[in-house]
Amino acid sequence: KCISEASICILIISAEELVTKQDKSIFNILKSNNKPFILVINKIDLIKKDELSKLKSNIDYFSNILFGTKIIYLSALHNRNIRKLLFTINSLTSNLHKEYRPSKLTKILNDACNKHPIKNNKNRLIKLKFAKQNKSSDLSISIHGNQTDKIPDSYRKYLVNYFSDQLGLSGVPIKLIFKKEKNPYNMGS
Repeated sequence: KCISEASICILIISAEELVTKQDKSIFNILKSNNKPFILVINKIDLIKKDELSKLKSNIDYFSNILFGTKIIYLSALHNRNIRKLLFTINSLTSNLHKEYRPSKLTKILNDACNKHPIKNNKNRLIKLKFAKQNKSSDLSISIHGNQTDKIPDSYRKYLVNYFSDQLGLSGVPIKLIFKKEKNPYNMGS
């Protein structure tokens, strides 16, 4: 419940331990709640360089699962990277609460579609026409177009990555909601 109500989450792991099953469960909860979070690896002063590289490769696996995860290696005891943590919290908070005009989001959508057009299984072009930000606690964007139910997951991920890159939102999860346009000539009752 705390995760679903939080704006940003910070998961602190001791550098002396590798990622545990419990940590993996927390990663999955964060992902399912679409929450931006910072992964903090504390006590890096207590491990050797070769252990640190082993830990980093272990952590890289999870940063691939959660796109754009901010990872900070710090030592609270020696006040190392504390400012970086505070800066990251401020940066994520300001990015999370930005508002974007529909014209800007639609331009980004059009650029993405022009670079990589999408076709349905009958080789017909799927047209995505309009994007707007939803009013919600997380960053949610509605995309309107035709045949939006036929967009493959790989293309949805491409669009999330494209929006994130164009808006400079590394570490802030973007939720895309695809809406199918109604045909004005379909006069169903």
